[in-house]
Amino acid sequence: MQTSIAPVYHPTVAEYITSYTTRARIDTRYLVGSAVIYFPIFDHYLDLYGLPRDLKYIAAWESKLKPTAQSQVGAAGLWQMMPATARKYGLTVNETVDERLDPQKSTEAAVLYLADLHEMFNDWTLVAAAYNCGEGRLIKAIKTGGSRDYWKLRRYLPSETLEYVPAVLATTYALQYYNFYNIRPRYPDFDVQNARTAVLYYGTTLREVAKMTGLTRKVLTRLNPSYLKGVIPSNRNGNYLRLPEAAAVRFRDAWSVKQRKRSVQAAARYNPNAEAAYPVLCVVRPGDTLDYLAKLYKVSKRSIIEKNNLQTNRLTAFQELWIEIPVQNMSRKKINS
Repeated sequence: MQTSIAPVYHPTVAEYITSYTTRARIDTRYLVGSAVIYFPIFDHYLDLYGLPRDLKYIAAWESKLKPTAQSQVGAAGLWQMMPATARKYGLTVNETVDERLDPQKSTEAAVLYLADLHEMFNDWTLVAAAYNCGEGRLIKAIKTGGSRDYWKLRRYLPSETLEYVPAVLATTYALQYYNFYNIRPRYPDFDVQNARTAVLYYGTTLREVAKMTGLTRKVLTRLNPSYLKGVIPSNRNGNYLRLPEAAAVRFRDAWSVKQRKRSVQAAARYNPNAEAAYPVLCVVRPGDTLDYLAKLYKVSKRSIIEKNNLQTNRLTAFQELWIEIPVQNMSRKKINS
């Protein structure tokens, strides 16, 4: 089993593995299926900050890979972050937006938190324990127990943390070896799997997005659960909007029409003779190529390379690319709003 958390055989670990592979097989099917959506996101941010990829199994145990998961004590999201911790790592948590429910933003925050915990404890097993009970409780347990070995400290930790590391180890095992138990993944709908991410700087609503794309609010809310009241606020750092690929193309055209006057007028102020173009920020999806993106956005491959100063044709998942779409390529059909 590939894991940075020391793999120790323990009756509690065995009990959880038995549950995953027998009584809870249906839940395991959904968990493995959901991994196709979220594990690439986790891997991207773990790689970005140089952390082991197997730490993603912490989120798999924490939330069962349900972005809207909430605990009785107020933790929420894929990584089950508490509001104070989320805000400390730059997430917005208020009555309108809860970025703990945003898969990309919450993952980056959680990875930064894990990195800080490793700076503090220098041991991934202790990091997992601290992620559950908090660094203060773990430091107190280390002082009381006189050891930095999790398995020797367990009796000084909260009851939930006693089970936590064994549960994460069992989750890691189940998701790596489910096929040996004849467990068939239950994959999400294709539209949910095949979603693209756009970055918006100007505010809008999910209701408006629904009109532009023909999607139902139910689908939009499922893909974008962090917008609690259906409002995407303006954000100079950008907000993520996930859409099925076909709908993403429709949204691109409609949003371009809506923003055309603003971008063209702004461009004219700086260079009246410049050819009007609308800039779109595209988030690269696993498997995307420059040829595919050029065809999707109806631009030349060279224009993408030059706009982003690319030194290679190779793209990486979740890389952000600016794509300038000439105004004449945009749909001029009026969009009701």
